[in-house]
Amino acid sequence: MAITRAFKNAVNLERRKTPLVVNGDMAIAQRGTTVTGLGDGDEGYVTVDRFRHTAAASSGRFTSKQTAVDDLDGFQNCLELDCTTADTSIASTELLQIDCRLEGQDLQHFAKGETNAEYITVAFYAKADAAVAYACELRDIDNGRHISKLFTTGTDWTHHVLSFPGDTTGNFGDDANESLRISLILHAGSNFTEGTLASSWASYNDANSAPGIGSFYAATTRSLKITGFQVEAGLYEEETLPPFQYESHGDNQRRCQRYFYRQGDEGNYHPLGSGVC
Repeated sequence: MAITRAFKNAVNLERRKTPLVVNGDMAIAQRGTTVTGLGDGDEGYVTVDRFRHTAAASSGRFTSKQTAVDDLDGFQNCLELDCTTADTSIASTELLQIDCRLEGQDLQHFAKGETNAEYITVAFYAKADAAVAYACELRDIDNGRHISKLFTTGTDWTHHVLSFPGDTTGNFGDDANESLRISLILHAGSNFTEGTLASSWASYNDANSAPGIGSFYAATTRSLKITGFQVEAGLYEEETLPPFQYESHGDNQRRCQRYFYRQGDEGNYHPLGSGVC
C-alpha cells in the first residue's frame, strides 16, 4: 500500500515533542526589549532571543524591539522592526535579514539527502505597514545549498505557510552546529537579487537568494512584526498546518539560556561548538 502524504503528516505530528524553533512566540528577550540606531555591521541577537539580525553595508537604520500584541489570538509578543532612516540608493552588497538558525541534531527526521527527504514547512504571522514582497530563504549550511520563496506582507496579521520540497542531496550534520538557516530577507542589493529566485534546491548562489523583493528601507514608514514562528516536517497548507506548540515561560526561557543567559549585569554565552548558531 502506498504511503499517502496525509499518513506521513500524521506520523510527523505524532513525533512532535518540543518545537524546533526556540522562542517562536517571541516571549523571551534577555538582552533587552528595544535597541535603536541599528544598521551596517550591527549583526547578532539584539532583542528577542534566537532571532538574529544581519545588517550589512547600508545607510539605512532601524529599531528592533519586543512589542506587546493585543490583536492576534494566542500571542502576547512579537519581534518588531521599524525603519528609522531610509535607504533608496541600494549598493550591491547591502543586506538586511532576520535569521532563525537550527542545529543539525534536531533535524534528522527531515531525512535531508535521502530519497525520502521530507518537505520543510515554515510558518509565521506577519504584520506590516504595507504590502511588500520579502523572501524566505532556507540555507543548508552543511552542504552549501539553498531554496527561496517570496511572501507578501499585509497591514493586518497574515499567517504565512511556506512549504519547501525535501532535498535529496546532502545530509544535515548530526551535531550541535548550525545546519539549517531560515532567513527572512527584507532588503538586498544586486549581489542577492540579480539572478533567478532559487525556487528549487541548488548550490548556494548569492544572486538567487532574493530576486523580486521590495525594500524594508524604502521609507521611514516601513515596519514589520513577526510572531508564531514554527518549522514542521511535512507538506502543509493553512488548513492542515499543525497548531503552534506553546511552551511554559520557564521551559522557553531555559531553552533560550542554552545559548545565552544573563547573570546580574553581565551577559554570558553558552558555546555549543564550532559554527554554532
